Amino acid sequence: MLSPQNTALGFKRLMGTSTPFEFGDSGQSLTPEECSADILRQLLAQAYLESGEQQVAGAIVTIPAAFNQMQCEATLRAAHAAGLERIALLQEPVAAAMAAMMKSEKKSGQFLVYDLGGGTFDLALVQALNGEISILDHEGINMLGGRDFDKAIVNAIVRPWLLANFDLPADLQKHPRYQRVIRIAQVAAEKAKITISTKDSEIIHAPDDEVRVQDESGVDIYLEVELTRRDFEALVVGRIDETIELARKVLKQNGYSHDDIDHVVFIGGPTKMVPLIRERVPQQLGIAGDCSLDPMTAVALGAAIFAESRDWSAAASTRKPSRASAATRGPLDVTFDYQARTTGDSAILRARVKSRAIGYDLQVDSHEGSTSGRIELMDGLEVKLPLPRVGEHHFRANVFDPQGRPVPTASIELTIVRTHASARGIPATRHLAVKLRESDLSKGNTLDIFLPKGEHLPASNTLRVRAAETLRSGEPGHVAIELFEQDQKDVKQPELNRAVGVLLVKGSDLPEGQTLRKGEEIVFHWHIDDGGILTASVELPELGLHFPERRFFVPLTDSPFEGEKGKRLAASALNEAEHDLARAEGIVGNGAGSELDRLRARLARQQEDFEQAFDADANRSVAEEARHLRQDVARLVDRPEHKAAALSSDLAELRSGFNYRGREVADPRDIKNFDTLSDKAAHAIARGGPGLDTAQQQLDEMRSVMRRMLWSDPSFLAEIFNAVAAENYLAIDPELHARQVEAGARHSCAATSRASAISCSS
Repeated sequence: MLSPQNTALGFKRLMGTSTPFEFGDSGQSLTPEECSADILRQLLAQAYLESGEQQVAGAIVTIPAAFNQMQCEATLRAAHAAGLERIALLQEPVAAAMAAMMKSEKKSGQFLVYDLGGGTFDLALVQALNGEISILDHEGINMLGGRDFDKAIVNAIVRPWLLANFDLPADLQKHPRYQRVIRIAQVAAEKAKITISTKDSEIIHAPDDEVRVQDESGVDIYLEVELTRRDFEALVVGRIDETIELARKVLKQNGYSHDDIDHVVFIGGPTKMVPLIRERVPQQLGIAGDCSLDPMTAVALGAAIFAESRDWSAAASTRKPSRASAATRGPLDVTFDYQARTTGDSAILRARVKSRAIGYDLQVDSHEGSTSGRIELMDGLEVKLPLPRVGEHHFRANVFDPQGRPVPTASIELTIVRTHASARGIPATRHLAVKLRESDLSKGNTLDIFLPKGEHLPASNTLRVRAAETLRSGEPGHVAIELFEQDQKDVKQPELNRAVGVLLVKGSDLPEGQTLRKGEEIVFHWHIDDGGILTASVELPELGLHFPERRFFVPLTDSPFEGEKGKRLAASALNEAEHDLARAEGIVGNGAGSELDRLRARLARQQEDFEQAFDADANRSVAEEARHLRQDVARLVDRPEHKAAALSSDLAELRSGFNYRGREVADPRDIKNFDTLSDKAAHAIARGGPGLDTAQQQLDEMRSVMRRMLWSDPSFLAEIFNAVAAENYLAIDPELHARQVEAGARHSCAATSRASAISCSS
């Protein structure tokens, strides 16, 4: 399994925030990365103590498959901070599948890995062939786990009890004074949740000397709330059903039915602590549940199996080769090809003979005593070698001449490793895409996938794009290559997907006198390892420039969900989802009533969760679900049967905006052009069919006219500036945003002063 020099660590931590955790009166403050590094240090110390070793050749750190690029990077930084040098990330469903293969007598078939942890849910469809596993598909929910169940208990059971028994504000979760009460309630709720896995009810209990908080009337607060298994199951059954629907979706999109799946493997603490999961999931899916694995240790066990399969001799670990070859010396030119690593109980040794070998024999002897006996040596000869146990097997292939004498120079020693399981390939869990301009006319953006979901990792390739604008040496401005994780293949709007990062080529990067012209080629060289970490470099062939490789991620994209800023971000995401849903209702009408009802219910639930959100995780969860809701709304609106209605809605919005803002100030030629395009678009929509594509082009031209008019209107620019200035909570770099707002205000004031001869004060 695992040599003492290798350490496999099953490690799950949602790296979603950079805000430090405060540890009470100690005055100590640690970021999540620092906390994770401390945990890893403790695990390493325990590994050293148990093994007697003081060096680690390499470590496997497992991560939820739903982790995004930023979370993977944060995990690596934490591992490095803990003192680990050579690290490989492994998706937990892959690790769980390898552990399942180790424990299963049946080495071939299909099964589902159902992995519900503390903060994330992963589901993988796995195919096994003689112990070699392939992940056929994966889906996940980044903000669903045991902690969400604990919060549901606090919100639905503990909070009402507190309000009924103490003098507290209705929105107590938002008050810093009562944050300690909520934290203690969550810990007590988790303990009670675990207890009711084996009994019908339990008391959520915390005495006043533990809580140490008084209500508005000065009364000491304590907890004494009953939690029944029935009440708990009613709270979480909806979230469990989400995972079941996800499983049905994965099976359907891969052409499987429940009859094709052997079993569901349960992984993660909640699957052990919540009986409803082990009962409801198999029942609803019609697939037997497999509870033979320990959900708490299966991922670490699979990681250990995977660690053994890695070569740690280089700076970055690589997969040990599954095949090997050895050539002999001397009078016979023989090459032996064989399986160096296999999950089977036997391996094939194949001989390739280039010179004449008439009268020569081959005999393969195991160091454990088995032998093939003498076989006539010929080109293409195959010998089956038994591998009765997991581990290393040593053989000697002996060649004998026509007189029966051994030929030492034509004999070889070989080692074959029988493994518990192996992974045929680690799949990409999301589409990776680059943002491209749709056309010069529309100025809109779309995403183009360069690494499809499910593609085996590691992977590398070259992406060729063209500069959308001219960039001159020494001048302000830049050309940006922006990458995104695309959740759904047909949702191509950048704003509905997660940014991975941006690589900027600035004017200051170009040598003096050089210009990158609009339309010139930009070559983007990328590589993603089997841990999901993306690195990239950029080449400008026309200028003979190459910018060196670097890791590629947005370090702060997920960090600002704490406090008031986090509330505003979540509120903004909900408002956008509400706007998109209202537009969809106007487009699809009653044609998709049941789907709209489900989308409305999801939005209502998120609005309710938003009202009760009091920490960064809750704000992030609301914002993430709002984004996924917008994706589903976009997919509904973009269906072919709704295209005409969607174009009509866009046309009406453009007409209304032009009449409101531009008709009085626009150039008469622009007004005539806009109205002509508007009439043509209306006729094209009415015709339908190919006319809809024509209408789309005309709408793009109308937007171009509108854009040209608006960006020449000082009052519009002032409105945009004020709106962006107020949205400081959206800024990745708040300090830079503040400086730019201040500079913009000075320029605006100066321009106003020159135009009106009125002085401005700062």
